[in-house]
Amino acid sequence: MNPISNSDCVSMRSAIRGLVIVLGPVATATVAADYLLWGGHVGVSLGLFLAFIGTMLLLIRRGRMRTRLLMVVAALAATCVQAGIEISLSNFLVGATLVLVLGGEAFQSHLVGLWGRFSEAIFGLLAAPFRWFGFTGTVTRHLAELSAPNLGLVGSMARGAWVLAPAVILLIIFASIFSAGNAIFAEFTARLWTLWLDRIASLDLSVGRFVFWAFAATAALGIFHGAPAPDSPRWWTRTLPRIPRPDYRLASWQTGAVFIALNGLFFAVNTIDAAYLWRSGRLPGGVNHTQFVHDGVWSLIGAVVFSAVIIAGMFQQQDRVLSGRWLKNLAHLWVAQNAVLIAGVFLRLKLYVEEYQLTEKRIYVGAFLLLVAFGFLFLGWFVEKRRTFNWLLGRSMVATFVLFFVLQFLDVAGFVARHNVARWLSSSQRINEAVLDVEYLVTLGSSAWPQLALVASSKHGKDIRALAAEKLAGIVHAETAAATTENWREWQWRRAKAREALNRVR
Repeated sequence: MNPISNSDCVSMRSAIRGLVIVLGPVATATVAADYLLWGGHVGVSLGLFLAFIGTMLLLIRRGRMRTRLLMVVAALAATCVQAGIEISLSNFLVGATLVLVLGGEAFQSHLVGLWGRFSEAIFGLLAAPFRWFGFTGTVTRHLAELSAPNLGLVGSMARGAWVLAPAVILLIIFASIFSAGNAIFAEFTARLWTLWLDRIASLDLSVGRFVFWAFAATAALGIFHGAPAPDSPRWWTRTLPRIPRPDYRLASWQTGAVFIALNGLFFAVNTIDAAYLWRSGRLPGGVNHTQFVHDGVWSLIGAVVFSAVIIAGMFQQQDRVLSGRWLKNLAHLWVAQNAVLIAGVFLRLKLYVEEYQLTEKRIYVGAFLLLVAFGFLFLGWFVEKRRTFNWLLGRSMVATFVLFFVLQFLDVAGFVARHNVARWLSSSQRINEAVLDVEYLVTLGSSAWPQLALVASSKHGKDIRALAAEKLAGIVHAETAAATTENWREWQWRRAKAREALNRVR
């Protein structure tokens, strides 16, 4: 037998190593996604999957971990834990964002700036379907390299099979002997064989599962084999240039006129709010309370956001246009007036909740207004220090991420349920009884079940109490049936605690 040359062995090992590097992360991530996410509802399995992908990225990454990366890892760990407590849209979005940040740090570390690395990771994920063409070519090339002279790989596999053959044959013979002489062992092997056959027979090879595999493999390809970053910055990472204005004096006066006119308009609107909203003055004829307090909230929010866009656009002009201090002062005045307008929208939301009830949507609107308020703080600094638009956009994106990161840990549905039920119970003795929408309470999910049980066991509001008891009975029945089919992957801490509360009221 002609031995394999050293060069052939080196070439074969290089080809195998190349295949592992190329196929390994994609195949491993796809298997993990299938095991943790396919079939049924996700729960703690989502956190385990995010942690698994994050760990793979950290193992692939080279170099020591800096403070910023440690913060990202800590944030991802907290997000994975929260996925086991309760999954929400913000939890999923934050987890996906942090995984992409790690992907940028692992494969695009040569790029300068967090935004450059993160955006390149997003681009690699979006371009993943088109990466399959180059990916298959790379795999084919490595497979061709495995066809070494003298069939080295085939020979090695045959030799391994020949080594194991005696052990396998003797294992089968002695297992048969022990099955005939030991009833317990025979039952154990029969059960093991039956379980294996059932497993094969029940294997889900549906079209949906193949589509899921394709989706998971494509996402893994985008994360672990994203498109290489070009030498020159992409258009979205370049610093946005100042807007040229040939006649800078005309541009200055135009900017000043815009600021003066809109400051006057906002002053008039804020003065009306001060007289009729903050002081609760009597409304003029032809305007009712619902029109003034409840209607038009989204229009006011739109005006605030549009104002921020105008200020940012105006101060993106050339420095010569905005050299006068008076323009900055007018811009700061408009920022302050927007802050007053935001406070007025907050008060409108408060009055709306007092008259009707609290909802998740109203809390999220309040959170959005808080984000806009922080955006105006950044905008004031942008105006005063003449920062670039990229600086303003970057701070706004970080603030948005922080908002979503915090929201994922808050039990908003539980807070809404407790607030509405407590308000209803406290007003049960009054003539004008508070509103309690039991149907909406049910839509809040497991966080509202303890409060629904509280309403059903109360001594107030006969019709509401009866409706709550009916809804609660339906939930108990549904959850009892669901508990028999759920597996460990679907476990959620808040749902488990809520089920315990349901068991106490049955």
